[in-house]
Amino acid sequence: MRPGGHRSLTSDRLAAAGRPATRGGRRRRRQARHQRERTGHYQAWRDGKAADPTGERAFASVMGQTPAEANEAWQTWVMRQ
Repeated sequence: MRPGGHRSLTSDRLAAAGRPATRGGRRRRRQARHQRERTGHYQAWRDGKAADPTGERAFASVMGQTPAEANEAWQTWVMRQ
């Protein structure tokens, strides 16, 4: 036990609770997903920039929505924060 009577969070206790052994695991997975999306968009834009100079089609192919649709969702999210 820690001073003050608090038990520490061990990896065994976290695993038993169905959580990753690290506290920042969810944040790191989200960051990794966003990094893959950004990298995928850049690579798609770079490889097709002659046919798609604005990158809109590359964005849509990687993100599954147009920039206008993504912007709407993003603005909604920002206003809720």
